[in-house]
Formats: sequence, structure tokens, C-alpha cells
Amino acid sequence: MSSRLYLLGHFRWEPVEGEPSPQLRQKTMAILAMLALSPSGVLRRQKIADVLWETGKDPKASLRQAVKEIREIEQSVGSSIFTADKHYLKLDLNTLWVDARLASYCAKQFDPSLADQILQCDFGELLMDCAVEGDAFEEWLLIERSRTERDLFRSFELYLDYTREHAASSHKSRHIASALLRINPSDEQAHHALIQSYLSDNNRSAAVQQFDRYKNDLMTNFGEEPSAEICALLDKVDIGQKLAVASTEVLRSENTGPESSLLRPVIEICQFQTNSIETDVEYFSQVFRADLCQQISCNRRYSIRDGAFLTDGFSSGISNKSEQPPVSYIVRATVVTDAQNISILVQLLEGSSTDILWMKRVVCKKWEALQQLQGEAIQAAIELIRFVELQELERANHTEEVRLTARQCVSRARLTMFKFTPDAVQTAEKYLLRALLIEPKYAEAMAWLAFLRSIEIGQGYRSDNFSVDEEIRALMQRANELSPNDDNVLSIFGHLEAFVHHDFKGAIEYFDRAMKSNPNCAYAWGFKAITLCYLGQSDDALAKLERCRQVMPFDPHPYYFDTARCIASMLSGHFEEAVRLGKQVLRNSPNFHANYRPLISSLGHLNRHKEAEQLISKFKEYQPDFSVGWHLKNYPPLTEDKNDLYITGLRKAGVGE
Repeated sequence: MSSRLYLLGHFRWEPVEGEPSPQLRQKTMAILAMLALSPSGVLRRQKIADVLWETGKDPKASLRQAVKEIREIEQSVGSSIFTADKHYLKLDLNTLWVDARLASYCAKQFDPSLADQILQCDFGELLMDCAVEGDAFEEWLLIERSRTERDLFRSFELYLDYTREHAASSHKSRHIASALLRINPSDEQAHHALIQSYLSDNNRSAAVQQFDRYKNDLMTNFGEEPSAEICALLDKVDIGQKLAVASTEVLRSENTGPESSLLRPVIEICQFQTNSIETDVEYFSQVFRADLCQQISCNRRYSIRDGAFLTDGFSSGISNKSEQPPVSYIVRATVVTDAQNISILVQLLEGSSTDILWMKRVVCKKWEALQQLQGEAIQAAIELIRFVELQELERANHTEEVRLTARQCVSRARLTMFKFTPDAVQTAEKYLLRALLIEPKYAEAMAWLAFLRSIEIGQGYRSDNFSVDEEIRALMQRANELSPNDDNVLSIFGHLEAFVHHDFKGAIEYFDRAMKSNPNCAYAWGFKAITLCYLGQSDDALAKLERCRQVMPFDPHPYYFDTARCIASMLSGHFEEAVRLGKQVLRNSPNFHANYRPLISSLGHLNRHKEAEQLISKFKEYQPDFSVGWHLKNYPPLTEDKNDLYITGLRKAGVGE
């Protein structure tokens, strides 16, 4: 076929295949569509004029203008599929490929190769952007839309049956089922196929999420429950074998039951003690304490308890203290003053033993106290929360395997996945799936599982990027429904939008939401910096990474964001700094592939060819097909100047085309 006409979705006409679609007026689009959907590609001039210009002053003159427009386009590109005489307009359907006609043909005489051609198109509602007013055209369009939607759906139904009969890949079945759901979101056959494909890949998490979406849709729109057949699908997977952990009975024991698995660690902030009766000192003390409480409470992974509130006269309005979750950590402070200074000693204590885990002294001049205390409170809160997080990670590491809570499973997964080896990724997946088994509505576990999939893509551990992308989208959608204001979840989703989907505007919106929820969210600052690199704003990215370092002063996996610093430094032209950072990451995490590329490019810019050659040789042990072409195809798109800088460095380093 030398010419293509796309009618399903956004109108597009390629007079010569592969060439850009010309801009047409709405009624000229409609003429081509009416001819293409007619039985033989031929219609009388009068019929077209009556449909498109039923209320026009001079329908024939308007039609002549449209005919002239088509002819001029064809003459400019050397096409000849359109002819017109005194009475008729015609399209040569023997040399014109029309997606809607293919769908109709496949619905009657199924052909898998033709059905696959339609599947690869960005199809949608017939002529969705063709806005022609008039009763006659609207009636024609309504009839044609109904017919083509029916034919398109039938062709995909037949294609799905064909894949089952010929044992096609789960990836192909998933693609077809997703296409069916775009036409009819409630089609059980398509949902059944999607769930089955996930189960075939041993991806029970995605299968369960697909089932939940189908069930919710049925209940919302029809008030019905899923059929017994589709419910039975989920019973075909041995959860214990898939998770490779203790039995379901152990996982749901008294210590790890779903009713307690997501209880947040409690941080109780006591009333500050002071040696002064001065009202100003008491005021400064309360200001510092209030700011500290506010900053700590931004972190939604912890429950903040006001010790002063619980011990004063207002505590009678709350539940009995003995019925509340036990205190995990205690924050207390002593305020000491002299003639000039205020000194605040903040301490973090372990809840049960009251052992001192961390402390910080803040000293400021009395007359400068108000200006300094807020900033000092913010920094104290940052350090305190980070130390609590490290304590929680340590507790998770030392907890007996069968007694892990859902939160501790996520903690172990986070520590493990950043080793980036295939075994580490697999182990992290098991912990995240186990967390979702204990607590199926755990949004942060879903978010980290989606992030883990992005690691598999970046490290080259998965070749089925389409199915991985589907799973990431499903996890993002479900987690966002469950926890729309969680700062870590939003930050991870921002990174996935940028790295996986290349939607940088959408990514920035996620980061902004995360920072609004928690201004001290380290992942929001760090992941946003990576996105800014893609946008060509590498200097701004370095500033964001410095803020990330400030709000995460104790980083259990520093080489991830150190790699981001390497990339941003390279894109900013700071090649020596990029090499220093890249080599530092290489020593600590040689399995992280993302670090090699900016390091190689920086060595190229510095003309350090021998080092670059050795590094390229080492990297090709992990990624044998690495080349300039691979980078251009797989790396998230950069601005033109930054992309040229990156590629120039790779070429100077000796990376092949």
C-alpha cells in the first residue's frame, strides 16, 4: 500500500506512507472518510454535498474547494489515489490502506497479520477530532461509529481467541486484552485474559489488582459480582511458593496480622524542661517545640503523640492511654539559659528502654532566638526523623523472619533492591509481595514494587518492557487511590513518570505534591533532580541534590543519588567532579549500570582514553550491546544540547555507534 488513512481515533492521512499528515479542513477530512467507508470508495458529488453542506448557500462551490484542496496535496507529493469527475468522487481502495476497513474485513474474514496491524495503531473512536455540524453528517457518523466499533471489537475478540489456540505469549494476549478494554472497559473476556496472562508470568500481584479493578467496575456500574469462572483464576497460584517465605498461617499470626501490620511507630514529644522562669525563654521554648512537632508530623510514616497534651487536663477526651499503641520513641528537651544565650538539648530515646539514641544541642543568642529557632527546629526534625528511619531499618534487619510486619518487609526490600544484582532484585520482590500479602492495601509497598520494576528495566533484567509498563501503571493507579498524599509514594511515581513514561510535566506535578505534603521528603528532592537532568536543567538538579543530602544526612544507599550527582555534574560540564563521583559509586556499587554511562562520557570529555577503554570493557560484561545507538534508543530523552554533550563524550571515549 502506498497511502494510509487513519480514521479510528485522530484523523491522519499519509498520501505517501511514512510522510507527515497534511493539515486538512474538517469537511475535507469528512469527504475522505465518507469515500473510504463507502462500499467501493465511490460516492456521488450531490450526496456528499447534501450531507456536508445541507444548510450551505452554495454546496457545490464548497465541495469544489475541498476537491481542489485534496488534488493540490496529492500533486505536491506525487500521489494519485483520488479522482473526481462531473458526477462522482472516488478513492482507489486497491492502493489505499484504511484502518477502519481492515477492522471490518477482520471481523468477517479473520486474518492475524491484518489484526496485528490495527493493534499497533493508536486507535480510538471513529473521527474523534472531526467536528462537522449538521444533522445529516451527525446521523451518518453515528451509524458508522457504531458499525466500526462493533467490527473493531469483534476483530480483537477473534485475535484473542487465535492467540489462545496457538499458545501465543502472555505479552501478546495482554496487549490484545488491553485493546478490548479500551473499547469496552467491562468486557469479562478481556479481564479474564489479562488476569490469566499475569498468572502465566507468575505475577500474582498484578493479577489481583486487575481483578480488583474489574470487580469495582462491575459493582459501580452494574451492581454485579464477577463470575465464578474469573474468581477461580486467582486460586491457581500457590502464594506460599511464589513468595518463598513462611506459610500463610505464620504470616497472619498474632504478631503480623493485618490488623496490626501497618500500625505506625509512635514518636511521643514531651513537654520541654527549662531552668528559667522568664516568660521570653518559655515562649522561645514553646516556639521551638511547636516547630519541631510540625516538621516531624509531615512524615506520614510515623504517628506523632503530643506528650504535653496527654498529661494535661484535656487528656480526658481521648481513649485510655493503655489502649493506645506503645510508644516507640520519645523526644525530650532541656532548655538552659544564661545572661546571653539559650541552649536547647534535644534527645531521642528508645521507647521501652529509654536509652538515648541521638542528641543535638542548639545554641542561639536571646535577641536572635526567634530568627534562628525555626531553622534549627527544621534541621533537628530532619536529623531526628532520619535517625528514627535508620533505627527502623535496623529493627527490621534483626527481626525474626516469620515475625516481620508489612512495614518491616518494605524496609528490607528497600535495603536489598539498591544492591542492584539480579538476586537482590528478586529478594526485594519477595519481601514486597509478602508485605502486600500481609496488607493488600499497603500503598507504599505497591509504589516500591513499581520502582523495583524500573530497576529491572534500567538494569536490563527484563525484556518484556510492555508488560512491565502495564504493571507499573496498574500499581501506580492503585497506590494513588489508596494513599493520594503519601510523600514517598508521590515521589516514586514522579520518578516513574519521568524515567519510564517520559512524561516530565506529569513528573514535576507529582514532586510538587510530595513536597507540599512533606517539604523534607528526601526522595522528592532527589528524584526531582534526576528529572531536571532530563529537562536540561542540570545546575538546578545539583542544587536539588544538595537539598536531598541535607534532608537525608544518613543515607543507607548513597550511591543511587551520588550517581544522579555524577550525571548532573557531567551535564553541567563539571567533568572532573563527575569522574570523582562516578568512581566513588563504582567502588561501592559496581553492579549499578546507570553510573557507567555518565562516567564514561566524562572520561571522554577529559580525553582520558585509557581509563575509558577499561571502563567500557568492564561495562560490556554487564551490557554487551552498549553503544551510542543503544543509548539514544533507551535513555530518557534529553534536550538537544545536553544530548549532544552526552553523546560527544561517549564517542570521544571510544563507544561504538
